[in-house]
Amino acid sequence: MARKTGRSSATFSGGWETLPLSLYKDLPKHEATAVFLLRTEVLGLNDWLATIGVPGISPKCPCGTGRQTLQHILAFCPSQTQPRANLLLKTGTTELREILKEKKKAKAAAQWLLETDLLEQFRVAKEIEKESTGDWAPFQLTQEALYNPSVA
Repeated sequence: MARKTGRSSATFSGGWETLPLSLYKDLPKHEATAVFLLRTEVLGLNDWLATIGVPGISPKCPCGTGRQTLQHILAFCPSQTQPRANLLLKTGTTELREILKEKKKAKAAAQWLLETDLLEQFRVAKEIEKESTGDWAPFQLTQEALYNPSVA
């Protein structure tokens, strides 16, 4: 499928020597999804949304210093300084292709993407992750539901 801009479709061009599924093993769903989005670079940042023609979306980053691309938020965006520093501390680099070759670093990259708060779909997942569920109990059926299965 050709794109209007003449650019090729996004695919991850490095790091396949590591079995990709090993990067996702034991990750919570929202972190595994974040790793997948980072590997494909098909994520809901303004530049991509504008490229695919979402109405009313400008490719500009809200920081005002460039287009909101993955490379911009990884390396330049002034509003992402702290998340970027956290990623650098955990991985030793901000070079995404290097980071996504190792499971530990890929997990750190997923957590970084979540920390940026740039993608709305991850906000609820982060809230759920913070909830304390230690005192939760399994759903208890009422006496009526026990004796009348059509109620349950």
